[in-house]
Amino acid sequence: MVGLQQHLNKIAEVFYRMGGATAIICPGSRNAPIIVAFARHPKLKCIPITDERSAAFIGLGIAQQTRKPVAIICTSGTATANFYPAIIEAFYQNIPLIVITADRPPEYIDQWDGQAIRQHEIYKNHILQELNTPYPLFDCTTKEIEDRLVPIIGSAILQRLPIHINVALQEPFYPSENETYIYDEEPIQAPESSLLGIHKSTKDIFEIAIVLKQIKKQAENKNLTKILILIGFNDLGNNVMHAIRDAQKKLHFPIIADVIAHYPFEDTIQSYDFLLNGKEGNPLQPDILITVGNAILSKNVRKHFRSQPPQYHVHIQEIGYVGDPFQSLTHVLRSSPLDFFNQLHDVDINIATYFEKWKRIDAKIKAAICKIRPNFSELKAASLLLNCLPENSHLQLSNSMPIRYAMIFGINKTITVYSNRGTSGIEGCSSTAVGAAWSNNSITTLITGDIAFFYDINAFWNKLQLSLLRIVLLNNGGGGIFRLIEGPSKLKELEEFIENAHHRTAAHVAADFNFEYHAVHSETQLKEALIDFYSPSNRPKILEVFTDKTENQQAYALMKRQAMLALNENVI
Repeated sequence: MVGLQQHLNKIAEVFYRMGGATAIICPGSRNAPIIVAFARHPKLKCIPITDERSAAFIGLGIAQQTRKPVAIICTSGTATANFYPAIIEAFYQNIPLIVITADRPPEYIDQWDGQAIRQHEIYKNHILQELNTPYPLFDCTTKEIEDRLVPIIGSAILQRLPIHINVALQEPFYPSENETYIYDEEPIQAPESSLLGIHKSTKDIFEIAIVLKQIKKQAENKNLTKILILIGFNDLGNNVMHAIRDAQKKLHFPIIADVIAHYPFEDTIQSYDFLLNGKEGNPLQPDILITVGNAILSKNVRKHFRSQPPQYHVHIQEIGYVGDPFQSLTHVLRSSPLDFFNQLHDVDINIATYFEKWKRIDAKIKAAICKIRPNFSELKAASLLLNCLPENSHLQLSNSMPIRYAMIFGINKTITVYSNRGTSGIEGCSSTAVGAAWSNNSITTLITGDIAFFYDINAFWNKLQLSLLRIVLLNNGGGGIFRLIEGPSKLKELEEFIENAHHRTAAHVAADFNFEYHAVHSETQLKEALIDFYSPSNRPKILEVFTDKTENQQAYALMKRQAMLALNENVI
């Protein structure tokens, strides 16, 4: 009879043969034979990370950059629950995490046995599929194990979604000293059958033609000539983006591209957060809205289209779950965005006047924002920081204010931008940036707030080489975003319970993890610090920017007033 270890080796083998290259391994006892199976595979890169929550986000960051499935492995019990936040983020970001958890024998579940919890379907609402391996595992052959693994890992790859492999193990499970480790390395292609039962791309040019014909007919019959393209955060690839740009050159429609939309071209609308304000009769209101990608950062845009829906809203998405964040969908086109925009050339509608109106008002608002001269604040610091990013580098933005500053000021189009906007949580922003920085050979900058930074300190508890990581920590002594939101800012509980005010600095964190550290308190100090911040180093660097909450609040309010004044003067 084939031993238990060889069955577990098959999991590592199939993962590698289907394109996996990296496994994040968390320590434990019950998962020890799974660890051995992966660690002894000659071609897999295995990274030990102690904190399961951080480990899963590091895996997410690696998968995000490499566009390959990443395995995250943990022991049984509460360790599995600590994976969950990153799994949720991966689900909404369309990232294929291969989640492998050790489990206790089923007869011990709910029997007051240590780390024996209900792991079956623990992630069921945020994964594509779950596989519970046979128990005992050696009751089946290794070929049967492979036959079960290939479809589920194939689905994760093709659908770009996380999957869960739960492995119940009974004692004794530690491998023997003379155990042999033989791995087949012949590649396995993800089977097309993995798409069965899930929305499968039609790739049908006639379906695209029908929708485009409807758009043209409605435009002619009802004079619906205002078409807006909105690109949410996505990983659609350069070919799709070039097709969108080529269609724009012919039809002259305005494009709103989210700050993490990976749209590398100019001539997009930057001030969209101010321009769509929910008011009836807005001259920028589109007749036809065409969307690709996932959600968009701007809450104002979501609110606008929920209250003022376009007459037609077409969303193009080939596979996976389709959301309706604007509550306005009229068409869901299950086809390739590349095919759609290549055919959009044939829609002969003159909408250049509409595009020019967007550009004129957008330019006025950008000019108004550039003219403000607030005291030193996060707004000022963010403007300086975003202008100093090295070309062709990577940027990771934590949630709350950093990503909003990027939306306001815009980003150099040579810079690749990421953020955990699947669920917009702060709990794994630093860990995701660590995984991203380890995965590429260019500078990775993380711009983060103090609450997000201190919440995820274990991101740096590892042995990874991170000399290209640069962290800019905007420290305002608490959750400063809540002073910028009308509701929380008026509550007496704001400072203690909502902002969670503090007086911490990152100096000791930097010392503990051997980071270079520099603190600044003024615009002059920040400009001086940025001169050397991106110079080569053998260590990661932290630049901590201290600002005052009240100054931040006043500067942000001034910026919004100036933008709205410019809008009101120019929409008439």
